[in-house]
Amino acid sequence: MRRSAIAVVVALATAPPGAFAASADLSGRSKSDLITSLNAICDNGKSTLPACQAVYKKAPAAEPAKPGGAPGNASAAAPNTKQKGPELPTLSYALKDRLPFGCKPADKALFVRSDALDNFNYLFTLLPQPSTGPLASQDAAMSPNSISKGLSISFTDNHQGNSQTASIAGRISYLLFGMQQCSNGSAMALDPAGQPIQVGGNTTVPFVAGLGFAPFIDSNGTWNEPVTTTTTSATASNKKTVASTTTTRSANGLTTTTIIPTKNGQVTTITKKYALSALSFGADFQLYVPSFNLPIQQNFFYVSPYYQTDYLNEASIAGVNVAWEPVVRHILNDGIINPYVYFYTGFRPEADFSNVSNPGLTLQTKGEHAWLGETLRPNLTLFPLVDAPTSDNDDWFTTWVRGRLSLIGTQKYFWDAATKQAAQYYQAIVQYKLGACKVDPKAPAGSSPCAISGSSAISFEYDSGTDINTLIKQNMWKVSLSFSY
Repeated sequence: MRRSAIAVVVALATAPPGAFAASADLSGRSKSDLITSLNAICDNGKSTLPACQAVYKKAPAAEPAKPGGAPGNASAAAPNTKQKGPELPTLSYALKDRLPFGCKPADKALFVRSDALDNFNYLFTLLPQPSTGPLASQDAAMSPNSISKGLSISFTDNHQGNSQTASIAGRISYLLFGMQQCSNGSAMALDPAGQPIQVGGNTTVPFVAGLGFAPFIDSNGTWNEPVTTTTTSATASNKKTVASTTTTRSANGLTTTTIIPTKNGQVTTITKKYALSALSFGADFQLYVPSFNLPIQQNFFYVSPYYQTDYLNEASIAGVNVAWEPVVRHILNDGIINPYVYFYTGFRPEADFSNVSNPGLTLQTKGEHAWLGETLRPNLTLFPLVDAPTSDNDDWFTTWVRGRLSLIGTQKYFWDAATKQAAQYYQAIVQYKLGACKVDPKAPAGSSPCAISGSSAISFEYDSGTDINTLIKQNMWKVSLSFSY
C-alpha cells in the first residue's frame, strides 16, 4: 500500500499543469506540498524502501538557495508545513503523527447547528476539500454555515399571565476524534468534467476514508413555566359498588388520578401535564466510505447512542439512532449553484430504537419502540455570493441581498414497528443572514466579492405535525434568532 501511495504522490507532483484537477484527498495542495509529503513518507530520502530509493535516485539536485528566499528548485526538500490546529483540543490532533497513512486530523472541533442533518456530515473536516460540491469550498460565503438552519432560540415573558416560555432547537457537537483523507494507496481527484475519480490503488474496493467520534447535546422543544397543557382520559367500570369518597392521587405533580365510586360503577380519570420538551445527550460514531465507481458516490454512516429526558428531568428514554447519508451528485447531499440560486437537498434515511422507562412530559408510551423513516431538507438560497463583479462591492444588492435570503423546508416521516403508529412532520423557514459582508483583500481573483461575517440569522418559521421525540402535535408560527458555527 505504501509503495502505491508513493507512486501516486510522485505522479501528482510531476504531472504537467491541468493533468488533474486539485486532488481532493490531498486538499488541493501545491506541487511543493506534495514533495513535502513524499519527503515525510521517505524520511527525506533516507528510507530503505525500494520505492523511495527509486524515486530519490531520479530526483534532480537542488539549486542553491536564493538570497532571502526558498531553494531555486521546488523539487528539493521543502520545509514541513504544520496543519493549523482545531479551535478546541481533540484526540485526533494530539495523535496526528500516529494516524494511518494519508489520514489527517480534523481541523474543526465545535459544531453548533439545528440537528444531525444540519451538520452536513461534519463536512468541514471529514470531506476532502475541494469536494464534489460547493459546500466544502474554503470561501466563507460557501461554507456550510451559509446555508445551515442553525440553533434557534425564542423567549416570551407574559407578565399578565405570570408565565414564561422559551423555545430551544439545536444541537452542539464536539468532534473529539475526526480523521479524514485516509487512503487505500490511491488519491482522489476531479476529472476535467468535475466528476470524482481515483488515481492509483484499487478503485473497486470500498475503504474507510474518514471516521469521527462526536459527543453531542441536542435540544428540541419548549420550556414552560408553569406547565399548563394537559390531556385527560376517563374509564368506567360497570361493576356495581357503593358510593363513597372520591380519591385523588398525584405523581410528581404531572399525573393526577381521580377515582369516583358511584352506585352504577367506578369512574377513573387521569389528567397528565405535558410539554414539547426533549433534551438528549449522546455521541455520533461516523464512517465515511467513498464509492466513486457507483451512482451513490459517497456514503456517511452513523451510529448514535443517546439518553433523552425533558426540561424537568422527568422522562427517562434510552436509545440508539442508526442513519445513512448518501451523496449523489447534484441530487442528494450535494448542491447546484449559479449566480441566481443555490439549491441543496439533504437526505437522511434512519432508524431509531428506544426504550421508554418514563414518558415524563412527552406523550410517548412505556416500552420498546422501533421508529423507521427519513428526513428530507431542501434548501434554496437566492443570489449566492458567487460570480458577482468585484466592482459591485459597494452596491446595496451585493451588500444586503446576496447570500442572505434562504428558503428551507423539512419533511419527516417515521413509522413505529412496535406500536404501528406513524408520525409526520413539516417545517418551512424563511431565513435572513445577519452580519456585514466584508471583503477579504487576500482573497484570490475570481472569488466572491465579499463574505458574510458571523453566522447569525433571523427566521420566520412554521411547524406542523408530530416529532417522534415527544409525539406532541404542533401547529405554530414563530420568529426566532438562530446561530450556526
